[in-house]
Amino acid sequence: MESEKQSFGKNLHSGAVHGAVAWIIYGIVECLFSTVLPWLVKPHHDYIPMHWGFASLLLFVIYPFIGSVLGGLSALALSEVRERASLLRENHSSDLYPLAAVLTVIWVFSINLFIQLPLQDLSVLLSLFVAVILTVAIIMSFISDSKFQQLRFLTNPWVTSLSLPGLLWISKDLLGGHSVTFKAVIVPIYLFICFFISFLIHKKINEREFKMSSEKKTAISVSYFASLIAVSLIIICTSSFMVQSPIREKLSVKSLHKDRGRHNVILISMDTVRADHLSLYGYKRDTTPNLRKLAEQATLYTRAIASGDMTLTSHASIFTGMYSSKHGAHRVIPDYPVCRPLDKKFHTLAEMLSENGYLTIGVVSNFSFLGNGFEIDQGFNYYDYRSRIPIVGRTKQYYLRQNFRRFVVNFISPSIYEDLRPAEDINNEVFKLIDKVKKGQDPFFLFINYMDAHWPYIPPLPFDSLFPGKRGGVTYSRYMKLKDQVMNFERNITGEEQSHLISQYDGGIAYVDFKIGELVQRLKDAGLYQNSIIIITSDHGEAFGDRAMMEHDGLSVYQDHVYVPLIIKFPDDNKSHVVSEVVSVTDIMPTVLEVLGYKISEDIEGKSLSGNSRERPINVISESFFKEKGGRYNSRFDRIERAIYSGSFKYINSTTGKRELYNILKDPEEKKNIYNSDSSISEDLENRLSQWLNMNTYKAGSTTKLKEEVVDRLKTLGYIQ
Repeated sequence: MESEKQSFGKNLHSGAVHGAVAWIIYGIVECLFSTVLPWLVKPHHDYIPMHWGFASLLLFVIYPFIGSVLGGLSALALSEVRERASLLRENHSSDLYPLAAVLTVIWVFSINLFIQLPLQDLSVLLSLFVAVILTVAIIMSFISDSKFQQLRFLTNPWVTSLSLPGLLWISKDLLGGHSVTFKAVIVPIYLFICFFISFLIHKKINEREFKMSSEKKTAISVSYFASLIAVSLIIICTSSFMVQSPIREKLSVKSLHKDRGRHNVILISMDTVRADHLSLYGYKRDTTPNLRKLAEQATLYTRAIASGDMTLTSHASIFTGMYSSKHGAHRVIPDYPVCRPLDKKFHTLAEMLSENGYLTIGVVSNFSFLGNGFEIDQGFNYYDYRSRIPIVGRTKQYYLRQNFRRFVVNFISPSIYEDLRPAEDINNEVFKLIDKVKKGQDPFFLFINYMDAHWPYIPPLPFDSLFPGKRGGVTYSRYMKLKDQVMNFERNITGEEQSHLISQYDGGIAYVDFKIGELVQRLKDAGLYQNSIIIITSDHGEAFGDRAMMEHDGLSVYQDHVYVPLIIKFPDDNKSHVVSEVVSVTDIMPTVLEVLGYKISEDIEGKSLSGNSRERPINVISESFFKEKGGRYNSRFDRIERAIYSGSFKYINSTTGKRELYNILKDPEEKKNIYNSDSSISEDLENRLSQWLNMNTYKAGSTTKLKEEVVDRLKTLGYIQ
């Protein structure tokens, strides 16, 4: 009995040790392919760094723990099978434990691939095929060590780990843009190199350990553990020192003009900020004291409308002066289920200013739709869309640590895993750039994007408690469950739930307002305030359960989603002005061009808001496109909605056939639909919208296909499933 206990403990211990080693090796290889190699071989702005604390947790706690548990259990199972199966008795029990430990890595990795990635992906199928080969080699070694000794080189934990994630990294990331034929040549070469090196090493080890006992052959020495720890530390330190870099870093231009006194342009986009939550626009909470102060020396537009209810469509309209149906940068089912990038044929504001000697600079927090891939960065000399490095960071779907991230985000505060840069980080980068550009003589265009009012609504102290309603325990899983239930009409949002979300949303707006105040003061201190045109706006609003809608993007053209703030401080004008007529974010581009004295193309749909031009557009339009065809929400979003404004009236047309008309001045919450097909107002607006649409159809140019890493970023942020 005592002997059985000792044998049980010995088997468990040996299996746990080998399991820990195999999983530490996998962790090292995973960090190598997910952090170090991408930084070395790909543009640094595409690099996704890992937090050093998270890397340490994985390599020294999580993976060793998983390996110990799986290795120990597999050792116990093998010892029982060995007692009953004569085929396994040829092998010493200690010979089997390293093989079983490696097998746990192979099977867990394969199961993850099978669940997370589509099987029609050739890279996934090839990786699963390699996993089968490795599994067969291990099983044959189980049966007979002597007969299949030549296959043992395939069972080394290093070659196994290098083969599986390494194969996917090469085929999907390194060679992502190459043809299938090219991959079919390179991938087998990579596998052959891995297997051949493992074969040579295995041969040398066999020659050296020929006379050793089986126990000594399979024992894990202290020095080997120490070497693994050393390699882990090197990987962690290396990945910690590697940082992202802006997509472009050129901070000088060759000006074509001798006139150095031209106005600077500063465009600030407060992502997801709806106008009716700004105290500047009469909101009950004092969310924007700094914007109110700025408006005392600027022009406030009280009825500004976004061109759409999502980031890409509105920003594309801001930079082109065109509505979404014309510039085409929106979701198109089924060809562009994520979103069609902005066509390169369009001349953006940044491109125009750059061509006229302006230094064009962009610093954005929204690294998804404003990042590299959707072509919003066209024309910028310097463009920075880097993400924050959270403790629990995102990574590729096929890495096992992504599953750990998915698990923990369901139980922890979003602040632990959120990778959007807060306004403080954005300002720190902007201030450095301001210090550099003020020393030069060339004018500059500075585009800034803040995202602190966006989900997951995590304003920092003290802004998180600035307004009443906050409650604890709001995790990602609970929020997503609430969102799904509300959006699918399964239940209404409660007052307590809505109060919490709005309190944090308002706190985020107040935080952005505070940081904008710091930015304005920095511009004044640098002597750049008076000579600049400063524009502050938003791309869209946000819903908090009303009409069974939450968040934005493909939901509606109701005021919740498209009524946005707009403040313009014109150069050398410190007087307060208020404009109450309906304007559009498409008016921003022609306004800048006219203030700077440049020609406004006839293709631009917006009209200048400058005091030098009083011509107003015939139509102000807003559009909402398909959210997701056949997605997790009901079919009410499988449509396109468009709104047209005229005076106090707003007409909404849906491709489902629904028609709505509201008097926005009398009914700002759009509760009373006054549409009547016999009404002259309804008929006029319906005809005008139809005529406008007939003249504003997107014509394809040189639009590019989205990169896979762009799709991964959108999945991480929850934009797509």
